[in-house]
Amino acid sequence: MKSPLDKSAMCHVARHISHAFVASAFSFTITAAPVQAAYVLERGSGVAVCDGYRDHLNAASPRAPYVTERPIGESPKGFKSTRWTYVPDAKTFPADKVVEFFWERDANPALHLIYPQQWLDWRGTPAQIKQAKENFLQRVGREETGYASNVSFLMRRLDIDNDGKVEPVVRFSIDGFGKVLIILTPKGDDIDYEKSKLVLRHAEWGDKSVSPFRKSTNPAFERSGLEPVEDALSRATYDVFTFQGKTYFDQWWLREPSEARSRPPSMDDWRLRIYQADHKRVSELCMLRFESDSK
Repeated sequence: MKSPLDKSAMCHVARHISHAFVASAFSFTITAAPVQAAYVLERGSGVAVCDGYRDHLNAASPRAPYVTERPIGESPKGFKSTRWTYVPDAKTFPADKVVEFFWERDANPALHLIYPQQWLDWRGTPAQIKQAKENFLQRVGREETGYASNVSFLMRRLDIDNDGKVEPVVRFSIDGFGKVLIILTPKGDDIDYEKSKLVLRHAEWGDKSVSPFRKSTNPAFERSGLEPVEDALSRATYDVFTFQGKTYFDQWWLREPSEARSRPPSMDDWRLRIYQADHKRVSELCMLRFESDSK
């Protein structure tokens, strides 16, 4: 088996599945530099980790929200970021299982259709879903052929559920934008499905035959009048940090798929949430929004 970190030569068509679809569909990306901007707590005011996290982010005077990475770093207030490393043992690492898991759980098949006509013809048939999956795997890669250079499997052994035992925690991304977490078994050779539920706080995509598009007024999709709904695999970003000796994880995400199918997203939809797992129980401790005077 080739290393999951090997770069594969993606075929010509797979390259043109492209970030162009994603970039066009999510054209609200912030580029302006507002004069005043800050994270504001909507939930968790008075909770030490929430107040400290907000103050830590705002101390950097952010001009725009931290989308893919948040500068936790080291802090005298007790924060410490996770230093992710590459998978140490590619021979036993279940790379294909991780990819398959996230295809089934979170991928919108419409993001992996190549031609606009396929959007118009979409009926959610088994054959169409199969073709979308083949395109997805062609874009991402496989153990046998190697993975695309923009696909990453990063890992760290962490006490993710604060039970005194460390687990192999993987941070997986297919494109550098979405970054999701999954927990492996102690030997790191299989997925721990029960513990993975603790850290995946967004809803599953659900039935892949149902509504992968919404109506669009975006000129980029004028021909079909449709645009693919964003999915967590390409847009939710998770990370892990410790605060005063306890492990927490955060999530930057907009809306669950059931809501996202109704209208295009705006920056008002995005929220930054902080969670703590305590054995088998998970609590959402903090929720922050990003405010700027550029509105």
